[in-house]
Amino acid sequence: MFVEPIDFPQNYTQKQIHRYCYITVGLVIFVFIIAHVIIPRINQVEGYHNYADKRFILGIPFFFNVLSNIPFLIVGILGMHLLFFKKTKEKIDKIESNLYFAFFFFIFVGGFGSGFYHLDPSNFTLLFDRLPLSATGMSLLSALIAERISPTLARNLFFPLILFATLATIFWGYTESQGAGDIRAYAFVNFLPALFIPIILLFFPKNYSGTKYFVYLVIFFFISRVSESADKKVFALTFGLISGHTIKHLTLGFAVFQIYLYLKNRKLQIFKNDVLINNNVCENV
Repeated sequence: MFVEPIDFPQNYTQKQIHRYCYITVGLVIFVFIIAHVIIPRINQVEGYHNYADKRFILGIPFFFNVLSNIPFLIVGILGMHLLFFKKTKEKIDKIESNLYFAFFFFIFVGGFGSGFYHLDPSNFTLLFDRLPLSATGMSLLSALIAERISPTLARNLFFPLILFATLATIFWGYTESQGAGDIRAYAFVNFLPALFIPIILLFFPKNYSGTKYFVYLVIFFFISRVSESADKKVFALTFGLISGHTIKHLTLGFAVFQIYLYLKNRKLQIFKNDVLINNNVCENV
């Protein structure tokens, strides 16, 4: 499923890699500006907050849409515990560890944010859902940059990426409050990880086993998007048992759980002349 990665570390110096990556950042900024010039303002989809499952159970409105966020809390705690207490099989670079920790932290916060939103769906409460969500994608992107390209580069990009994601999300919330909603910047923030994470996985060399977990992540993520778009249809087809949006939460929970499994189970891989010669030797990384 994955093409053979190009051998960047041997073909290019770290200085060259950083230069190309910063050029890419400049191009991304340029595309962002051009997109806002060419593409007209885009409003939040009408009826976005009108979910199929409105059941009020045990005093909790939208009961299943709220409770289905529990997997995010669990995965967030598991991931932070794994990294904080260094329970991974292989040693992990400090920068890489911190970035993956940030990923699980935002997953955890996002569980609360999404639960809060679904108690009373509105553009205002949606802001608390989208803020950690946008930061989650940027954190995973930064972690993969650290793992496969350069820890120093990832450290330098992390805070600008988080700041960009935060400001774009706040900007969307502000425009909605002014009656002139503009979701373009927020959509761009979500597009960046969706574009660059697969590129990194496909074209940059891997140091660890466990690529299958990223395949599972993509599969579960795809299922979550499909089920979200078919919220009412799924609810009707299951005779009111479960909605597409609830399935979205559950499958996204499984998706981010794959990152936990990857970090917990991955093994350092040592290659010589493109041949794997040792899959169990641990070196300082």
